Amino acid sequence: MPGVSPMILANDALRGDIRTEFLETLRRQDGGSSKLPGLMDMGIGSTQRTERYFYWESTPKPVRWRRGDPIPADGLLSRSYEIQNYTWARAIDWHEEDAEDDQTGSLTGKARMLAEEFQLLPERVSFQIMQGTTDPELLPSIPLAPDGAALFSATDGAGAARFGIAGGNIVTSTGVATSAAVRNDFYSAIERMMQFQGTNGEPFHAENFLDKGFLVIYGAQNAQVFQEAFLQDMVLQNGTGSAGVTNVVLAAGLSVTLWGTARLTGFNGFRVVSLGYPIKPLFQQVRLNVFTDQQDRGNSDRARDYRMNRFQAAARFGFGVNLPIGTVSVQ
Repeated sequence: MPGVSPMILANDALRGDIRTEFLETLRRQDGGSSKLPGLMDMGIGSTQRTERYFYWESTPKPVRWRRGDPIPADGLLSRSYEIQNYTWARAIDWHEEDAEDDQTGSLTGKARMLAEEFQLLPERVSFQIMQGTTDPELLPSIPLAPDGAALFSATDGAGAARFGIAGGNIVTSTGVATSAAVRNDFYSAIERMMQFQGTNGEPFHAENFLDKGFLVIYGAQNAQVFQEAFLQDMVLQNGTGSAGVTNVVLAAGLSVTLWGTARLTGFNGFRVVSLGYPIKPLFQQVRLNVFTDQQDRGNSDRARDYRMNRFQAAARFGFGVNLPIGTVSVQ
């Protein structure tokens, strides 16, 4: 962990005529996104440094038993994968004199808000995994799915077509210039999911997986076109100037939850997640939930010697990728 710089009280906070109505101007008000549970299973309990997960591959399908032949038999295969827990932490230091002279009375309280920032950690990690980005503050490497490929990939780890279909869980985008293009790509994504095959060659998803709806994650810069694509009752046919027609997504009764985020600024595709598939694409495991400590003159030689106080928070979490058979990237 890099060295921690102390909180420095600006001269403005020392003025006797200071007003405190807007102390939280730069505080994110809602914590983590309410849409994140559609993408990530949250808070799975963990009891070890590294957890091993396991699942069975598809059950063999019945075949015709010819008279005189032994009963057809097949085996059951399984897969396992490991997820490591990491320690996440941050400390904030401040000098006692700054707290004594702070006319807003907010310095120590602001330090204690550090623990609330842990609510954002799963969201930050989820976008690191989705985008495959390097971030020294987050995961040291991007975890792979149990089939040996990234969260979004045309092939599995062995180089075969992922989930038995060319292109795997990636669909080529036709652009976001019009709401019609977005709807067409959305249908390409859910049609791709409907074609996914289990390891026995059978369609993986039942037809009713459409009924629970979908989460659509897109860059905030494209908010208007996505809201037009999924929320507008009447739309231009094929994006032309012809008379309006009924929005096919609404007419079909498909439920679409929109998640526009600045974390995808610069990305003009989108991700579709099935809300009807119970295993989320990502998950968080919790080895040790957030805990906090405070150092002051009552419990710290450092505080007594230097009048430097500290508030710190830490936790132990792991993050992983499940088999992403419920999500498609349009890119």
